[in-house]
Amino acid sequence: MLMNKILRYSFVALMAMVFGNSYAAEGAYFFFDQNYSTLFPTLKGTSSNESHDGDFTEATTSTSVDGFTVTVSAADEGASTANRIWEHSPRLRMYSGTLTVKGKGIKQIVFSINGTKKFNLTPSTGTLTDMVWKGETDEVVFTVGGTTQLSSLTINGDYDPSTPEVPTAANIEALNALANNTAFTFTGEAQVVYLNGRYAYIKDATGSSLIYDSSTSKLANLAIGKKIAANWTGKVSIYNNLFEAVPDAVLAVTEDAPVEVTYPEVAIADVVATNMNQVVVLKGVTYTAPNGKNFTISKGGVDVNGYNQFGLEIAAPEAEKSYDITGVISVYKTDVQFQPIKIEEATQGGGSAIYSWESTGTAVETGGKATYENGETDESKYRVNYKNGDYYTICINGKKANMDDAPGTANGGYILVTLDNELKTDDAIELTGYITKNEAGKEASIYFLFEKGDGVDDEYIYGDAANIDPAVGGKISTHTFKVPAASNGSKSFKMSRNKAGTNVFLTKIVITSGGSTGINTVKTVRIADGAIYNLAGQKVDKSYKGVVIMNGKKMIQK
Repeated sequence: MLMNKILRYSFVALMAMVFGNSYAAEGAYFFFDQNYSTLFPTLKGTSSNESHDGDFTEATTSTSVDGFTVTVSAADEGASTANRIWEHSPRLRMYSGTLTVKGKGIKQIVFSINGTKKFNLTPSTGTLTDMVWKGETDEVVFTVGGTTQLSSLTINGDYDPSTPEVPTAANIEALNALANNTAFTFTGEAQVVYLNGRYAYIKDATGSSLIYDSSTSKLANLAIGKKIAANWTGKVSIYNNLFEAVPDAVLAVTEDAPVEVTYPEVAIADVVATNMNQVVVLKGVTYTAPNGKNFTISKGGVDVNGYNQFGLEIAAPEAEKSYDITGVISVYKTDVQFQPIKIEEATQGGGSAIYSWESTGTAVETGGKATYENGETDESKYRVNYKNGDYYTICINGKKANMDDAPGTANGGYILVTLDNELKTDDAIELTGYITKNEAGKEASIYFLFEKGDGVDDEYIYGDAANIDPAVGGKISTHTFKVPAASNGSKSFKMSRNKAGTNVFLTKIVITSGGSTGINTVKTVRIADGAIYNLAGQKVDKSYKGVVIMNGKKMIQK
């Protein structure tokens, strides 16, 4: 009887190996004896009487084979022997815990034990007879009831490796992460922020992207401010490093009415490849006359390449004028480009205030907070709202060389200005101040250390107390210092003495946006695309009668 059982196990093992080899071409073949290191790459090696390198100390999932995976659990708590990959065949040896097989439409699993009779598995579903499991599921869990030694297993299911499953992208961030030539289904909704011929720029809460259709017909239903309906399919095309989503069919839009689209203001330093396909505004810039489609956009010593992708009629720039340019951040091979869709002269006027401190008995401060750091601990010697005679100042007495000294060190104190909003390149820092010692060699200027970028020595020399205006408490010596490009985005800066001669007493600090030209922030830019919509948000033509919306304005079309 025992001999018959052994012969039966040997026959089943032989048939499983033969059957498994036939399934290696048709199904998913997990050859533990030969491919254990590829299937379980996190294991250090194999186990033996001298090594535990092949022990499963936690549930470990194999690499996928044709869409299927095998997960080996750690042995049950308190078990004397770990589940492991052994040093010789059959290599996968389990003593407790579970073996989980996952994949689409699993119908049959054939186990191979390579001649051993050690096999004790109980399935969570389906039937297991003579080491062949049958059923229909996407997951089956085998409980290990005793020593089980496996050489391989072969899975037969619905997965067809020749037609891989199409990935889904729930938002633009996930869409942009897909590789070139990847087919996808976009399951989220995205708003159209700019539309021009073959190009539709879209946005959601996670990012921005570009839909491209060479025929333009698949974009026919789109309009600026409309939402594209979910569950459209397409394929990723990365053309000369530019990400494009190419739709398979005509895109549908939701029934929502179009909303007014606004574009964020950014600095030239933000025009980088990682921000591609964003539609933004560059404020207060200059540009060169175009040479063909190419020109240069500049501000604060920082340049970016401009490229007239959309055939905009670009007038020659006027000297001494600055401009607000709305456009798309794009890339071509290794070149980052700014492609304009609108250029207009920057509005002149008083720049918006970012921060101010002014001594009027006690300080009046808006937009942030100035504090004295790292210096005297005696409150009477604090240097913000420092009383000098009958008026109050910010006294800059610490030295640049001592800013990193231990707190309380002589000359180690500095003024820290912490802002509510970020500074931008060329924002103007206007300082009014004076010194009290009118002696040879007693000059004073200020060292700025911004949150971002390197420290900057401002060489401006403030006037002395000999010309103090009693009403103000100091000579009216006003100097404007511009935020350097490297410090763009800073929300704080430190001030100490650059010159070692004497203290600087500031009676006023005013920071305004856009530098000394006082360029106002562009709050809303609306693109006049000429498209006409009815009140339901549907695109109509000139034959439509009634109230319509064109370029964001309501009108009656007769």
